[in-house]
Amino acid sequence: READPQLHTHAVISNLAETADGHRAALDGSLLYRHAEATDAVFKAALRAELTRLLGVGWVLRGEQWEIEGMPGGLCRRWSTRSLQIDVLMAEHGLSGGRAAQQAAYATRKAKADTAPHGEDLHDRFDAEARNAGYTSEQILTATLHRLHPHTPPHPAAASGDGSTLGRSSALVGHGRPLEAPRLHLVAGQDVRTRARAGNSGAADPPLGEAAQAVVAALVGPNGLTEKASSFGRRDVINHAARLLPRYSQLPAATAGEARELLEAIADRVIRDARVIPLLDPAARTSGEIIRPRDADGRVLREVCTHTERRYSTVDLLAAEHELLQRAQARQTANVAVVDPEQVDAALAAYPDLDADQQAMVRRLASSGAGVDVVVGKAGTGKTTAMRAYGEAARRAGVQVLGVAPSATAAHQLATSAGIAACTLDKLLVEVDHGHRRLP
Repeated sequence: READPQLHTHAVISNLAETADGHRAALDGSLLYRHAEATDAVFKAALRAELTRLLGVGWVLRGEQWEIEGMPGGLCRRWSTRSLQIDVLMAEHGLSGGRAAQQAAYATRKAKADTAPHGEDLHDRFDAEARNAGYTSEQILTATLHRLHPHTPPHPAAASGDGSTLGRSSALVGHGRPLEAPRLHLVAGQDVRTRARAGNSGAADPPLGEAAQAVVAALVGPNGLTEKASSFGRRDVINHAARLLPRYSQLPAATAGEARELLEAIADRVIRDARVIPLLDPAARTSGEIIRPRDADGRVLREVCTHTERRYSTVDLLAAEHELLQRAQARQTANVAVVDPEQVDAALAAYPDLDADQQAMVRRLASSGAGVDVVVGKAGTGKTTAMRAYGEAARRAGVQVLGVAPSATAAHQLATSAGIAACTLDKLLVEVDHGHRRLP
């Protein structure tokens, strides 16, 4: 909408399809959206592969996105109008977090123009903006193209030195010859498609290349797929692998198809890895997930079992969960942090709006004496408000209450909303390890 030179690609999918029995029906969009992140990751991996193969483009990680190496950071910021608008609005209102950013994006979004700008006008505008920022087309093309293939002749646009072709597609692909490089065998000694057929037939997996092996090791490790989730599906593996792979290999001679096939091969290897455990879904009658499409009246049309939706975890994570459960169960009779009922009543009197469930939660936490107690509730059910009342009761009884969160932002929000002191988990562990804090 701001007409910045940003790649913007749409995939148009027909919402009406003919079924096997000749009827026409709409697609179940919910299943498509489940794969949206993985689809986006595969598209970007394919785009990176082709740009690297044809133009020798290198990649650098900025934030959570891979960007073209050599592109001036100042120019990237100049052409990130929407991000700047969102950042300014959030700063003005003291907002933070993904949800606030999404709301700011809606609030600052302009209506679409009735007519799109002409291509030549945009090219001239981009060229002028780059020059005003101190960059010429020649400088940008020289800095970004053929970084991984210095032996490749410079692009005609860069060699001409006229600096007038910034943004024109002909300056990127129209005149240069494709890079002539030997085929990259993504799976050692075999084409990936051969490997896929072998996997489907039950044969042993051929060895992956070093880069792919490194990605597999990272994904099944403690900082991989289970760093922020207790389980994962195949689409999660593909999503993470696509984002991680450029750290280990720029795939200088891979086509888009080969890049996609490599991600599929990595996903196969991760799921079959000895450190990965398939999980059984008690709600499903098979190894997959049961999907029940319904008509407009809510009647189930059929049951579909999606075998690709099976969930997995790792041996290390399941062992950690088992140890946590054992320790929690061992502390059920610890008799710690017990608050006198009179102190609880006095604290609850200060919060007359608590409903029966919230009051019961406060009384249970104050009286159980368990070393580990768990509260489960959906968002918006008043857990934080009830915790504020419990914190008041604990303070009245001289019991110290400390909130712990995974990040500094979350710790601040916890302290503000629950009215208790709070810190990050990392800080707490450091204090305990160095003897600065003792836990009950």
